[in-house]
Amino acid sequence: MSRRSFHRDRSRSGGDLVGQLARWSAQELGNSFVELLKPRGVVPSLRFEASVFPDSLCEEVGYSPAADLLVEYRWEQESVQIWIELEVSRADPVANPAKFLVAFSERSPRPGEVFVFAISRAVQKGRAALCRRFVEMMRMRGFPVFAEEYLPSATEYLIGRLNVRTREEFDLLLAKEPETVTRALKEDLRGLASRAHSYATTGK
Repeated sequence: MSRRSFHRDRSRSGGDLVGQLARWSAQELGNSFVELLKPRGVVPSLRFEASVFPDSLCEEVGYSPAADLLVEYRWEQESVQIWIELEVSRADPVANPAKFLVAFSERSPRPGEVFVFAISRAVQKGRAALCRRFVEMMRMRGFPVFAEEYLPSATEYLIGRLNVRTREEFDLLLAKEPETVTRALKEDLRGLASRAHSYATTGK
């Protein structure tokens, strides 16, 4: 079975119904990494909806789970890989760290490779706590995974309002927000990029 025959796991935001807030955020995160690394002359490779499983595992499960963003670059002669998942309002946020745990059944984490799960306040409180606990348990077992806040400056209402299904609608709604709101959201994502880089390069 070739990779082309595997359908992407878009269930975290619904296939063609993917919420545009996560897509916009992934793009802005990519821009933030470019800005962050530019002073060091480093140009990162950005892959959106990056496949998590190797082909053999995709064939076994019948689909190809994907991360919102994979950032790859060289830092002080070492390779860095940062996988980022954005949990907007998923009913089962544990599903994303679980799929990385399954991926580790096929290989070990590489040096410089980290997995960051950013969870918004729109995720039901108990489910968000369960996801963070799952990530903590993975870390206790030696996996390079971290939980972060996703858009901490945004209210639950704003997150729900912007998590629409078409880019046209998203752009229209975002344009109606005060400039200070858009600036704060982008600052949130710059902070997330900086912390993810630190996790990958220093382990903390």
